[in-house]
Amino acid sequence: MKDIIKKILYILPHRTKIRAAELFVVILVGAFAELVGVSVILPLIDLGIEPQNMQYNRYCRMLMMLTGWEDPEQIILALIVFIAIIYVCKNVYLAWMNNVMYRFTMNLQRNTAVRLMRSYLKQPYSYFLKTNTSDIIRSVNDDTSGFQSTVLNLLQILSNSIMCLMLMGYLFITNPMITVVVCVLVGAGFLIVYFIVNKRMRAMGKKAQQLKGLVIKTLQEAFHGIKEIKILGREDYFSNEYDRNYYRSADYDRKSNLYSLLPKYLIEAIAILGILLCLAIAVLKDGGYSGMIGQLSVFAFAAFKLLPAVNAIYAYASTVQYKKASVDLVYNDIKEMEEKDKADRKAVDEAEGKLTFKEAIRGEKVSFHYENSDVKVIDHADVKINKGESIGIIGKSGQGKTTFADLLLGLLSPVEGRITSDGSDISIHYNDWLSKIGYIPQSIFLADASIRENIAFGVNRESINEENVREAVKEAQLEEFIKSLPEGLDTVIGEGGVRLSGGQRQRIGIARALYNKPEILFFDEATSALDNNTEREVMRSIESLHGEKTMIIIAHRLTTLTHCDRIIEVSNGKLIEKEKDEVLMEGNEE
Repeated sequence: MKDIIKKILYILPHRTKIRAAELFVVILVGAFAELVGVSVILPLIDLGIEPQNMQYNRYCRMLMMLTGWEDPEQIILALIVFIAIIYVCKNVYLAWMNNVMYRFTMNLQRNTAVRLMRSYLKQPYSYFLKTNTSDIIRSVNDDTSGFQSTVLNLLQILSNSIMCLMLMGYLFITNPMITVVVCVLVGAGFLIVYFIVNKRMRAMGKKAQQLKGLVIKTLQEAFHGIKEIKILGREDYFSNEYDRNYYRSADYDRKSNLYSLLPKYLIEAIAILGILLCLAIAVLKDGGYSGMIGQLSVFAFAAFKLLPAVNAIYAYASTVQYKKASVDLVYNDIKEMEEKDKADRKAVDEAEGKLTFKEAIRGEKVSFHYENSDVKVIDHADVKINKGESIGIIGKSGQGKTTFADLLLGLLSPVEGRITSDGSDISIHYNDWLSKIGYIPQSIFLADASIRENIAFGVNRESINEENVREAVKEAQLEEFIKSLPEGLDTVIGEGGVRLSGGQRQRIGIARALYNKPEILFFDEATSALDNNTEREVMRSIESLHGEKTMIIIAHRLTTLTHCDRIIEVSNGKLIEKEKDEVLMEGNEE
């Protein structure tokens, strides 16, 4: 429990910690309100048993002084009204207190989820090559929910514990013997059950977390590969996999809920046995327990509050252990990623000047291999790309041309050597470098939104620069197509651009790359999935930019390199400059 609290305090921002301290005061007042609710019942019980003792009752004396009444019935009725007012105020306050707690934890979940999402998005591209996206989705959705649940449960434990301590203190003053016996018996039973179940709940929580990741993974694979699944008739396989993992995950949740409820009956039985034991002692010692009826009534009423609170403390503590895996994951990921981000920012701050691109991009003795592999995909490569040049990159599949392009983009960092722009390392000035780049992949991601929103991808509609959109449309040669649409740029293109042709999708991709007015354009096999006629149309859009932008074109079809100034072949990790005419001749022969 101590470790969990320590990790939660690390995750909480300073401002949230202040709000948590304020919430503690609110909870303290709520516990005191519960104590007042129990303590005001005792005078009423005493009057019911011995009405002749009214003048000895401090509450009755106070009412007599305030009202001047002496009639016992008037005093009792006034006391009843007074208690009713206290209970109405108490319950209104407790309802408000719970609303404050829920609002606090829900805001905490939202802020933590957004914080985690931002941290993931800031991770280097290599992180996503080794991490399953289903685990990321589970972390942002399920584990932040588990984190929120843990914080809420800890607040409920705090609230109920303070209330129990106050009530037990009051009961100890009323009758020390019964209080000590019941507390010892209930406390011992509580601790024994908690420590028996504790490790089991943690283990189940870890397994449930893993299974929830598999549930998301199965969903993703099923819908991403729907065409192949339907053609191969594999619907039942994915449905069964989903059912199996979902059932096992839900079964762990069921066991967790069961373990949380079981002690309720044990603790209740122990408490009643403790009270009965005290009654037996009173009978043996004093020959009866008539003198304890008033106190027993108070104990019975207090038990009405205490037993559910003790059971709740156990249930909340068990759930905290069950959700520990979620807290651990959120803590580890936020700590690791934010510390890395802090180190990256420090490196940028310590670097001199700002990255520029006025002369050339240089790769100096660049080597790269992927994690868990010693095979160098790029091996001591040197390259120079002058500003304004159009460079074609070719190579057979698996030779490293995509890896080389990712290194130039800054998505991957060399394990040896460095890539610079005007002498500044692009991996240090990463954000400056990306601001100069426009990227057009083979498969364009298009959202189910308007053409305008897809061109200004990731920009709020009210913040879209209309002039940049119009210029990008013109440069991508989309004007005629846009004019042919009744709604023009406001035309919604459907999920994945299903209402567009392949050439239209690629042109929107080019317009998107041009929206931010980049200095460098990367074409990553941007036309390889198109037919010859559509490819020629798209190439006209690309060729119109020759000389205006520095262009790096990764090509599968050699005929797309006609307007390149130089051509580089990637072969076995080496960069080999090729004669342009020779390469184009090979393309024509194909």
